[in-house]
Amino acid sequence: VDHIPIVRHIKIRLDANPYFDTEYFAERKFQQGMRRLSGRFKEIWKNQKGCCYHCGMPMDIGEEREIIFKLPKALGGKEEIPNMAYVHSVCQKTFQERRSKE
Repeated sequence: VDHIPIVRHIKIRLDANPYFDTEYFAERKFQQGMRRLSGRFKEIWKNQKGCCYHCGMPMDIGEEREIIFKLPKALGGKEEIPNMAYVHSVCQKTFQERRSKE
């Protein structure tokens, strides 16, 4: 019989309001990412504190995201953790559209 790990969910504070306690909910999203990611993906998440590289907003571990290279490989960037960053998929599309118009 295969072992199925038990995943415990951390309850939200009863007095927490998503409109006023933004720091609490941002930290909660960051900690969810820290629990669910591993290896270099976890290091990238930790380096940017769970926030999008382009817009700076907290990222949810369940939403669409991409890993980009801060200095593109074509310009000599390396595939190393300090050169990699998570971005929202929407932010990346917007960034690419703006760059193509320049």
